[in-house]
Amino acid sequence: MHPFRHFLLRHSATYRHPWYHQFSAFGYPTPQRGGIFELNQKCKEPILTELIAEAAQDCPDGVGLELFCCDGLYSQIALRNGLGHMTGYDTGQAQCAGDPIHLRQARLMARLLATEGRATFYDRDVFTIEGSYDLVICAGGLYHLSNPASLLEILQNHTRKAMVLQTVVPLDQTDPDYFVSPAPDQNWGCRFSVAWLENTLRSQGWTILRTHFNELEANPLPKDRGSYSALCRPNAR
Repeated sequence: MHPFRHFLLRHSATYRHPWYHQFSAFGYPTPQRGGIFELNQKCKEPILTELIAEAAQDCPDGVGLELFCCDGLYSQIALRNGLGHMTGYDTGQAQCAGDPIHLRQARLMARLLATEGRATFYDRDVFTIEGSYDLVICAGGLYHLSNPASLLEILQNHTRKAMVLQTVVPLDQTDPDYFVSPAPDQNWGCRFSVAWLENTLRSQGWTILRTHFNELEANPLPKDRGSYSALCRPNAR
């Protein structure tokens, strides 16, 4: 291991602080937060990696955007699959299971993986998107918003080729009209059915190319246990 990387692993408080994601697949066994995080990553990461890899085939050396990027895991997966540059947005809000240190960890991991020049991460609200991107990754954040449909509509103007999304959905609600905000038993966020989300996407002009549904096995409540992932194409412009 390069001496610089060895020093960081031993002495960096940013590295030693618990991470949202485990980066062992990249050669760095990051100390992950306890509780639901390890098992839920195992439920989500293989599916999202497959969808990102499929989307990346259509945009080699393209530019991408990861919303709700946290420590930047999916940006690094996109780069590994051929994207030329990834930009990440997050605000590190505690209510979103985030932490302001996660953006520092994203930048640190880019340094460790020698992708600093290809990955940039910003403390920025997801509704303030600038520019256009070949690939947009929107994983784990829609259900934290009070108005996810507005973000999906905005993304139509910033996505050139593909969007990969993942969100929590309830297991016990299938009605196409089911949308509540704030989320049940919380004072923030929302919950919606798969049918509501797919109808919203199609009404805005998104083409849903592939979907996947599984359960987040670490989440005990039905309202938090479903996981819906999709690969979508924006309106032709």
